[in-house]
Amino acid sequence: MNAAFKTYAVFDLDGTLTRRDTYLDYLVSYWLKHPKQWLKGIPLGLYAAAYFCRLKDNTWLKQRFLATLFAGCSREELVAWNQQFIEHTLADNMRLKAKGTLALHKEAGHECVLLSASLDLYVQELAKQMGFSQCLSTKVQWQDGVLTGQLDGENLKGEQKVFALRAFLDRQDHKDANIIAYGDHASDFPLLKSADQGVLISENPRLQQQAKAAGLQVQQW
Repeated sequence: MNAAFKTYAVFDLDGTLTRRDTYLDYLVSYWLKHPKQWLKGIPLGLYAAAYFCRLKDNTWLKQRFLATLFAGCSREELVAWNQQFIEHTLADNMRLKAKGTLALHKEAGHECVLLSASLDLYVQELAKQMGFSQCLSTKVQWQDGVLTGQLDGENLKGEQKVFALRAFLDRQDHKDANIIAYGDHASDFPLLKSADQGVLISENPRLQQQAKAAGLQVQQW
């Protein structure tokens, strides 16, 4: 298909397709179901406080949470837990209208891409089970089959989503393709503004006003 006529439907995950943040769900549910991790979780509240007081950024917080709970875990240790978490997410955390919109794009022959700042640790498999043809997400670092607790590359948040999508389209030789993008947060505005059609999914009046001022569409799912 000619690049000019190819359409990509690009979806953010947390708060767009899902009602709740999947990374927070992943961390908390893992911590609660693994008593050996309870003592390790004590500093998490302090890390979160530092972030909400704007002393640290989102990348720092994400990496600290990852290192605290998962550094040293092997792939084998996480396989069963990941599948359990994904099943729970698909059953209890998906927005009904999001699933309908995704289905419409598939029926129209659009290539559907999940673009998430959450970790490939579970997002890649979640995307596959949701029927996405492509998935771009923040990567975790492995060494000899064990999680180091560090990120591998950039945290795909804000402008980094735009860079990741452009790099992906260049690799596909579809840099001039038509892009329809969906996001729910102010940090998604760079992605939405860069798309041919950007759609904010939010019930927040202030965000809605900002989106409309930027020429974006607004929907409530």
